[in-house]
Amino acid sequence: VLYSLLLDRNRLSVKNGWIDKYGRHYQYFTVKECKEKLNFGHDKIIKLFKELETNGLILRKRQGMCKPSIIYVHHL
Repeated sequence: VLYSLLLDRNRLSVKNGWIDKYGRHYQYFTVKECKEKLNFGHDKIIKLFKELETNGLILRKRQGMCKPSIIYVHHL
């Protein structure tokens, strides 16, 4: 379900022109936003993000300084 949501949000990134210097589309989707959308707890959301990363479906790039991670969604 989380991957579907990220794919859907990726369309908005394309529409808004959120492209990095390598031509890849990215998005921001915080754990807090995800918890509100999916109505899951913090630990469950973290587990889901890790599972998507482990299986190569997304790449999260941490920015630090309390900024949200940049998420790249890989299309299959």
